[in-house]
Amino acid sequence: MSASTRILLAAATLAAVPASAALFAGGKAIAAPIACEIVASRSGATTTLQGVVHADQAVQGSYSLRVASFGGGGSSTVSQGGVFDAGPDGTATLGTVMIGANAAYEATLTIDSQAGPATCTDSAG
Repeated sequence: MSASTRILLAAATLAAVPASAALFAGGKAIAAPIACEIVASRSGATTTLQGVVHADQAVQGSYSLRVASFGGGGSSTVSQGGVFDAGPDGTATLGTVMIGANAAYEATLTIDSQAGPATCTDSAG
């Protein structure tokens, strides 16, 4: 099979994948036309986790952000959720959770929108 035939077969295979199918890379779910991401940033004794939605257009829907954290002082689980409306650039921060900087965590962001669903996860520790 020639290289050009393999490229055409790969393109045909990708064209057959539904637009709502999700691919995952690290903590970011990549889907057409919507994606999500959990952004972790550390400042002093705190780690901030933010759920972010990305879309190629304005998008509305609902979300659920769940963060379970485990540290020397015990454990906790925080759940946030609600509706969102991301503007024409299609990007919005959906929820924010702050935990201890040295805490281990597992975070899941689930989105349901008119552009399709997306789920992403992130963890540390």
